[in-house]
Amino acid sequence: MMKLRMILIVFLVGLTSLPTMAQDQTVTLKLTDVNLYELFDAIRKQTGLRFLYNAEQMKEVPKVSVDVKNKKVKEVLTEVLAGTSLTFEYDKDVVTVVKKEADKSQPQVKLVQVSGRVVDEKGNPIPGATVLIQGTTQGVA
Repeated sequence: MMKLRMILIVFLVGLTSLPTMAQDQTVTLKLTDVNLYELFDAIRKQTGLRFLYNAEQMKEVPKVSVDVKNKKVKEVLTEVLAGTSLTFEYDKDVVTVVKKEADKSQPQVKLVQVSGRVVDEKGNPIPGATVLIQGTTQGVA
């Protein structure tokens, strides 16, 4: 009975020391004007997370500044990548940085140039006429 208790205690202690889920890990960072490579390296050093990314896509992202204390990695990455064309996905201890997919629910807008004159029934121009795109508030006077 004593051996069983000892084994159970060792087992439970072992479970509590397992690493937490990747997106639940927290970091403390104070970085100013760094590129994403440097940010990812700082996160890796604190958490052991590895990052996969396309170097060409990373060049499009401007330098960032991060000042966080005990913040979840997921929240830090969401904030940093918010204004970019990139997002991220987790797979165990690997974070893959990918290009955002175009939102399929939003119809693609096709721009069309329209030109012409606004005239009355006699063909005379109407000064100050306003033309609006149907269903919007966009137009021209």
